[in-house]
Amino acid sequence: MQQLDEALKMLDTFASVGATHFDLTHTNIDGEKRGFRPTQSLAQLKNSMPKLFPGAAERQNNIIVRPLSDKVHFVQLDDLDAAGLSRVGEAAFLTLETSPGNHQAWVAVSGLTTQEEAKDFARRLRRGAGADHSASGATRVAGTTNYKRKYEPDFPMVRISASAPGRIVTRERLEEMGLVAAPEPEIAASPFAGRTS
Repeated sequence: MQQLDEALKMLDTFASVGATHFDLTHTNIDGEKRGFRPTQSLAQLKNSMPKLFPGAAERQNNIIVRPLSDKVHFVQLDDLDAAGLSRVGEAAFLTLETSPGNHQAWVAVSGLTTQEEAKDFARRLRRGAGADHSASGATRVAGTTNYKRKYEPDFPMVRISASAPGRIVTRERLEEMGLVAAPEPEIAASPFAGRTS
């Protein structure tokens, strides 16, 4: 049974740290996109959830959201084991169990001024935390079923493991916690030596 209250709690937790809008995507069991609604407000999305749940279960569709904010940068730390989760626990405002033993933590980082800086920092945080490097920044909604071929016929439910509404951290705090990998050294381009014959 899908659980609407879990979904609403998850959306409220994102809003508590500065999410103002969400991109909403539906994918089928094979990961193919089946629907997309960009920049939904919190109210629109909460209003939609009771209507979306029955159809998603019927068609075995995943309900996926991407949180958007102009106040903080969200970093998704995906595919964490229990040890990885305990390392980032004090920094995360939300942790989800997406399938048995497989966790995802969300961190809201303040003070990152440019997109380039945010992108680089997110990459270093994922590496330092031992998370999946290719996390997309979008997640299945808590309280919904995780439809993937590898799980059939016993599809797991996405669940909230822990939440800390309002928890926003600085890059300095994450560095103090030892969660941020060192910057990768820049590879200097070798000067091109021109030759005259």
